[in-house]
Amino acid sequence: MKRVLVLLSISFFCFWNCSTDKDKDKNQPEKISQQETSQAIQKKLGQKIDLNSVVVKTPPAIIRSTEPIILTFIKPIVPNHLINTTLQENPFTFQPDIPGSATWRSGQELRFIPDVTLTGGQVYQGVLDGEILMGDPGKGQTINFQFKVAEQEVMLLEGDFEPTSNDQNTVIYKGSISFAQAVDANSVAKTLTCTVGGRKVIVTVAPDILENKIKIETAPILRKIKGQNVEFALPAAFTADQFGWKSLIYLPGADQFHVLSNNEREGGTPDQLGYVFRFTDYIKTDMDLSGFVTVTPDPNYKVRISGKSMFLEGGFQVGQEYKVTIAAGLPGAAGQKLQDPYTTHISFHNVNPEIQWLSKGVYLPSDNHYKLQFKSINVRRVSIQVHEITKSNLGFFLQNNASLDPESKNNHYYYRNRE
Repeated sequence: MKRVLVLLSISFFCFWNCSTDKDKDKNQPEKISQQETSQAIQKKLGQKIDLNSVVVKTPPAIIRSTEPIILTFIKPIVPNHLINTTLQENPFTFQPDIPGSATWRSGQELRFIPDVTLTGGQVYQGVLDGEILMGDPGKGQTINFQFKVAEQEVMLLEGDFEPTSNDQNTVIYKGSISFAQAVDANSVAKTLTCTVGGRKVIVTVAPDILENKIKIETAPILRKIKGQNVEFALPAAFTADQFGWKSLIYLPGADQFHVLSNNEREGGTPDQLGYVFRFTDYIKTDMDLSGFVTVTPDPNYKVRISGKSMFLEGGFQVGQEYKVTIAAGLPGAAGQKLQDPYTTHISFHNVNPEIQWLSKGVYLPSDNHYKLQFKSINVRRVSIQVHEITKSNLGFFLQNNASLDPESKNNHYYYRNRE
């Protein structure tokens, strides 16, 4: 069977209403040269600069795995127009190495922003090179510092309140807590607390399929007329400081039922756009609620309910503004009703340009007479270059490149270490 290995590179041109590279560049921090930075600092501090006397604060002994490395100067040493700019030449070095970039957060605060999450428990040695930062006045001068990344810390709490099967006015909180490192669910269960209005609530903890994540579920919580704060807490061993970790989650009152937010639904296609309205509580699902919703002009839409969310999906048009009204009386699952009509105006953004191959991998498929097929959205023209890998170079190519689809989650072991 004939099998041809190809490399393909694609460049495409969008419609006039799509984002351009120039638009993307506007969102990136402006980069400034070493010369411009050093000249600005010399203008502020003069030609003779003692770096150790102007740097007054280095990173604390322990930092979070996701926070920037910050150095603070005794006073503003760069003008305002350089604030939020990125240095073209990075003045920081680390051991072990940390990829990233340095940015002026303010006139007297220089931040190194890592491109990766730092390793928990790792001790890093850092050096600020005075010559790279300030030019000749900083020649031979360095600021040396050391910090350690917290052994363990809470990264994310996510979940929601769900009504119990017996009583809509009694809820449980079901969710998960993600940590920076692998964690033992039993150890967390011994120290994790949950309180509502000063009263302790039992929390069940179970391991997740991910080693750095646990599942949590509270005992039933009785809702009151007024809203309540539900607080989860863990001791300082799970943070980068000595204060411990706390997270407050608001449980709306039993009679509260209104729209919290609205936004365009992700994953929409040009012929099937959608909008999402999220409510404070679960929406009744055993009846047709389309009569409570009015959209002007009418795009021939459907109403779909999922938990606390109402979806409007249909033939909406990009660039057209729509008036949406949700009538008073819309029922919640616990018997509440929307007290007042909710009216807002919505519109849809252009769908981002996208191309998807219909066949996977790096081999030219034998089906369809060796033709490559793809589908596209908001793409007017495609330029494709095909490079044949000759027999003499085939072994080298396979040795230094992935031989299967890199987007597949099960193919990580087909990559070779290229270092």
